[in-house]
Amino acid sequence: MAVRGSAVAGLALALLAARAEAREVAPRPAVGAPSTEQALSAGGLVGFEFASGTTGFGLRLDGELPVQALGPRMNLSALGSLGFTRFSDSTSTGVGDYSQATNIFKLVPAARFTLPLAPAVAVYGDAGLGLYWARSTIDTPFGSSSDSAVGVTMRLAAGGLYHVNDKLRVGVELGWNPYFGDFSEDTISVLAALMVRL
Repeated sequence: MAVRGSAVAGLALALLAARAEAREVAPRPAVGAPSTEQALSAGGLVGFEFASGTTGFGLRLDGELPVQALGPRMNLSALGSLGFTRFSDSTSTGVGDYSQATNIFKLVPAARFTLPLAPAVAVYGDAGLGLYWARSTIDTPFGSSSDSAVGVTMRLAAGGLYHVNDKLRVGVELGWNPYFGDFSEDTISVLAALMVRL
């Protein structure tokens, strides 16, 4: 019995050692490499949106969910974005002050294509189509007026991400944002991003 018990214990120790060695030898995937793991990421972006003759302050909240790997190097993700931009301008004249402000809320689903360039660096491209609601207000010495508009907007963007670790990514994004409808404008956005894997 003692011999049999020693043999079983020895076999168990050998199996544990082999398993530990396999874990050490198995390569870890590069950060940002294509993966089908359904890990939701959420984050925020902040920066500026440039229209004809004016600059707005922009904020955006993103939720990103990987969909599938497109070949050995590229990922396809589904992206949901809720954005806000404020354009404002004011001037003073001999008869008083004039000011104008436009607030835009946007809901834009998009497809994101991510391509790793190095273990911790990746680039991506976004293509999205959604809706916006804009409200413009004009204040003059003779009174105020406001107007609202609803329409369709697009986002075509390119960005770069640096993976600080497995959970945290930081990056920058350059985007083109055409608005269709009563608020008809093409803008360029420059945003800094921070994303956290949940």
